[in-house]
Amino acid sequence: MNIKEAYNHVSANYLLKICQKLKLPKSLCFWIRSFFQNRKIQLRFDENIQEMTNINIEILQDSPVSSILFLIYIRFLLSERSNTSKRILSYVNDVGLIVLSKSIKENYQLL
Repeated sequence: MNIKEAYNHVSANYLLKICQKLKLPKSLCFWIRSFFQNRKIQLRFDENIQEMTNINIEILQDSPVSSILFLIYIRFLLSERSNTSKRILSYVNDVGLIVLSKSIKENYQLL
C-alpha cells in the first residue's frame, strides 16, 4: 500500500501528543511544534518573483526531517501485536501487510 499524500494529512496536534506519549524531550517537542508554525513559500522563475504565501500542508515533503516525523506519527498505528502470524513492513508511507496461516480464507480475515 502507498499512503497517498500522507505528509499532507498529518495533524500537528496529534503528532505532538504522540511525542509526549513517547516521552520525547520537551526541547524536541518544542522544536517539532515550531516546525509547523509560520511557514511561507516564495517562488521565483527567471526574473518573476511571487509574493510570500502561507503554505497549508502539515509536513513539508522536501524537509530531511519529514520522514522521521511521519514515522513518529504512525508509530502506534503500525505497532505489531503479539500474534506472530502477522507482520507489518513499512518504509515511511509505503506499507506492506503480511499474514501467514493454513488457509486463504483465514489469511483474508487476518488482513
